[in-house]
Amino acid sequence: MVSGQQSVVSSQQSAVSSQWSAVSGQQSAVSSQQSAVSSQQSAVSSQQSAVSSQQSAVSSQQSAVSSQQSAVSSQQSAVSSQQSAVSSQQSDLDLGRWPRTRVWLKAPQVACG
Repeated sequence: MVSGQQSVVSSQQSAVSSQWSAVSGQQSAVSSQQSAVSSQQSAVSSQQSAVSSQQSAVSSQQSAVSSQQSAVSSQQSAVSSQQSAVSSQQSDLDLGRWPRTRVWLKAPQVACG
């Protein structure tokens, strides 16, 4: 009787051990899946960081282009201002010449009259 009971207890202990082994195996599988998910999330985060870096680089390049365009516009405005100044000076010179010529032309007519 005792031997039979001991066999039953041993069988039950073996069954419990098998169940614990199964539970441990499942926990290991869950841990592996969680590790895989974490790895995928890390990869996604890395890709998002790379995209953000590229977008920042593009924005920096666009800002540089805008700055260059502004500089070109400023230079063109300066050139236009200089051209206007030159035109004004030429107009002043022309206005200064014509009255003298007219006076010189009219003076002999008055003298002859």
